[in-house]
This record gives sequence, C-alpha cells and structure tokens, in this order.
Amino acid sequence: MRFAVNKGKRIVFVSTGTNVGGAEVVLRELIKSLAKEGDAIMLISIIPVGKIGEDIRNLGIPVISVFSENKHTQIWSLLKGVFHFRPNVFQGWMYHGSVLASILGVLFLKPVYWSIHHASFNREVNSSRTLKLVGFMSKISQCPVVNKIIFAAPQSMEVHVRKGFCKRKCLTIANGVDVDVFYPTAERRLRKRKQLSISDKTKIIGIFASWQPIKDHRTFLNGAKHVVDVFSDVKFLLCGREMDSSNPGLLRLISERGLQEKCILMGLQKDITDLMNACDLIALTSIGESMPMVLIEGIACGVPCVSSDVGDCALVIGRKERLFVAGDDHGFFESVMMILSKDIGKLEEETTEDLKRIREDFSIKKMASQFLQLYS
Repeated sequence: MRFAVNKGKRIVFVSTGTNVGGAEVVLRELIKSLAKEGDAIMLISIIPVGKIGEDIRNLGIPVISVFSENKHTQIWSLLKGVFHFRPNVFQGWMYHGSVLASILGVLFLKPVYWSIHHASFNREVNSSRTLKLVGFMSKISQCPVVNKIIFAAPQSMEVHVRKGFCKRKCLTIANGVDVDVFYPTAERRLRKRKQLSISDKTKIIGIFASWQPIKDHRTFLNGAKHVVDVFSDVKFLLCGREMDSSNPGLLRLISERGLQEKCILMGLQKDITDLMNACDLIALTSIGESMPMVLIEGIACGVPCVSSDVGDCALVIGRKERLFVAGDDHGFFESVMMILSKDIGKLEEETTEDLKRIREDFSIKKMASQFLQLYS
C-alpha cells in the first residue's frame, strides 16, 4: 500500500468507529476539508467500516479497519499500511480511537492528539467499561506521547479535567459545519414538503436523533402531546437510526400518546439538508451531549432550534429562552410554543442573527484551520 506524498501534513486519523453519529459526521467533514487543503489523510477504524467510513473512502482516502466483518484482526496489514503512509501526526477520535492512536504514536515515534466527543459521565447512559476507560485515559493523558487533547466545547473539557485529564494539554475547538451544504433555501423546503404531502402552512417540528436512551425520545413525544393539545396543525418528523416502523419501542411511545397521525418516521437518511429546511423548528431533548452537530446544522439551515440545557448546547443555541431542563417535557413544550407564537418579523430577525453567528463561529473551514495550527 503506497500513497503519493502531499505538500501538507500526513495525518492518520484513528476513530473508534465510522457508523452514522455526530462525532463521525464531524470527522468526515474535517477530513474532507483537510484533504482539499492538500493534506494527506489515512483513516483507521477500530470496528468494521461503517457508512461514514465508506463516504470517506469514496473521497479517495485510504480507510482500514482493525477488525474485519468476520471479526478477525488485521494488525499486520494495518501496521504495514501506516508504515508506507509515513505519517507525521496521529489524530485520535473518540475514546478508543485516541487510545489506539497513542499506541501507534509510541510505535512510530510520532506526536499524538486526542479528540474527545463526550460530556457526561451519567451512570444511566454510560457503561462501567466506559467509565473505567476514562479513568485509564486520565492516567495516560500525562504521558509525553499525548501532545494535546481537543474537546468540542468548554464543559466537556471541564468534566474531563475533573476526572484527571492533564489540564495543560486540554483545549477546545468547536465543531464545524459545511455552510456550502447546510444553508437556508425556500426551494428545498417546498420540494421536501411536497414529497411529504404537507402544506406549507402546517408546522413541522423535527428531531434528528438515533434511537438511544441518551437522546430521550420519550420527553420529545411527551412534549409533542402537549403541543398537539393546543396547536392542531402540526407534524413531528423523526429522523435517525431506528426512527422507523420496524422499531416497536418507538411505535409504543407514539401510540400511547395518540400521535400516530402526527408523526412522520423517516428512519436514517443520507441527506438531511432538505429535511431540515422543511422544518419550522428543530428540537434536541438529550439528557447528555457535548456539542451536537444537529443544532449547528439546523441553525445553519435557518431553522430555529430548542434544546435541553446539557453539555454546551447553550453555546450553540445562544438564547436562554430556547433552553429547557433535560427530561422536562413541559419546559420543552413551553420553548416550542414560544417560537411558534412569536411575531414572524421578530423570529426572522433572530434567525438572521443566529445564522450569521453560526457561519462565523462554527464553520468547518475554521475548525480545519485550528487543527492545522495545532499540528504546526
């Protein structure tokens, strides 16, 4: 396996996995941006290559998994590929990816950087193994091979420092969105609503989150029931892994609240930009997050967002009245109704301000530039 020498950095990204998720989407966009700047990239996925990994591979970037689909390790092939690639930086992505990046950094005598995308150590949503891994990483964070530890947001950094991560190595680089992909467009809105057979007058409230306890779809649907009780011309769009009719747990939550005619189950979608543009409001009801991409993407599409006040969601939202306590369906309901009942002129003014802020502070171009400055 031999790759052409580029003028820029030669970076090996080491990720826990490459299935669809917020951290994985950020990884794909960062790699795309760095590759455009002339940097040579290689990606290692610990688990078998997923959808995001295939997207990256389709960019012409080599992608190797530690474990193949039949669970056999490919350590020798991986080491051989890394040797021929001749990296000068190892960039770990998420917990396990950062640990493996550290091992490779020791083997190849190259600097290592971690990128951590976790902000809560709530025992309800974290396994004991994850918590033990965090404890182990707090110790190896002191080792010289780990140059810097990157967090998406300040609160995420603070909770890890309290767990023993080396404070002087920690810094924040905000997640970035490709503003050439996520932007407001009336054409996309009308086209997608026509496909869904939904009038432009009907309000659509969207949630873009896979079926996981931490995403707390129960609170979203409880709040949805409150909205329907006072505002009848509304639909709820649920998009993400297992957000479809094959999920009995989701169907039970919907039917128990009598929302069968109000919910649109989209499942996992490859392109969510049209769906986001079709929404009048996007919600996040998670009980734990770091800096969720869905909020950045939603606001970049010119859609007002409301969120549970977890992680650094407040930094992205930028408006206190659009935040509510995690698990509080009445608080969620009140945040939604505040937007749906707001004067249209005032709402458009706020949306324009928020869009400008996202483009300035949360662009993928800015994120890539900060990573490169770090490597230099």
